[in-house]
Amino acid sequence: MARPESHTVPYFPFFIKDGKTLHVLEDKYKCKGTGFFTNVLRFLSDRTDHHFQIKDPGDRLWFFSKTLCDEESGLDMINIMVQTGKLDRELWEKEMVLASKDFLDSLKKAYDKRSNKCITIDQIKSIYLVSGTGNSCVAGFPVPETPDSGFSSTDNPQSKVKKSKVKNPLTPLNKSEQKLFEKFWNEYPKKKSKGQAEKTWAKINPDEQLVETMISTIRRAKKSEDWKKEKGKFIPHPSTWLNAKGWEDDFSDNEQDQQGKSMEDQVKCTKCKIRAPIPGDELCLECFNIEFPDRRKQVSDLIKKSIGNM
Repeated sequence: MARPESHTVPYFPFFIKDGKTLHVLEDKYKCKGTGFFTNVLRFLSDRTDHHFQIKDPGDRLWFFSKTLCDEESGLDMINIMVQTGKLDRELWEKEMVLASKDFLDSLKKAYDKRSNKCITIDQIKSIYLVSGTGNSCVAGFPVPETPDSGFSSTDNPQSKVKKSKVKNPLTPLNKSEQKLFEKFWNEYPKKKSKGQAEKTWAKINPDEQLVETMISTIRRAKKSEDWKKEKGKFIPHPSTWLNAKGWEDDFSDNEQDQQGKSMEDQVKCTKCKIRAPIPGDELCLECFNIEFPDRRKQVSDLIKKSIGNM
């Protein structure tokens, strides 16, 4: 007697010999790569028909909380799994759907005594690339599984979800936004956490005029003592700077200090300490005339000669 229909599994095969995907993940992320790899498979085991779309921000947030991973490194590891063939490239790049043909093939034995067969990668593609349906969840949280009679777009227990504005799985920015962001990124001196900076940039969504203001402020900030000291140690990360509206910072005091230092660095008369000395002497003209009144004509000729040589 066949078992009742079910579209999840309580376990999945995990082979001792690591494959290409796991090797690359562990080489780059060490134990974090191992944990993410196994958590993704655990997550898909418990998802209806073993696939999941993270195009919606709520679904994406819930997925990374379930896999115990931050979004930035998680997206990078997903991209690695796509490049090595563990996850389906077409489903990921077009709809941000996590699905694996190898993983589905490994689950077939678990469906041998069930009244329903395990879904295939082509059937998953028909759901997302043809019918346009999405996750069987609302705002990123699962709803109870309900039986279905097949895997067609009309019978599948998947509800439509609002399409996200995410244009690329690896960045929240579209082409025009990315172009403006790169202008900022190329000018900003501390190149740290670019993914987080892109997310902050998307939230602010600055226009060209604001970007020019940012760049102008950054150029002034790079001349400040705070940004110069200890080889830029105290320059904030770009995302932090954006969140704090760093483009509104006032660096006028710094510019005045620089001008003041420039004036201080000028050579002064050794007597009055105020005016510049005459050419070839340590005294200014006024102090020289006071000290040496009988040599005024000599000084006047010297100044005229100096001016004539300029």
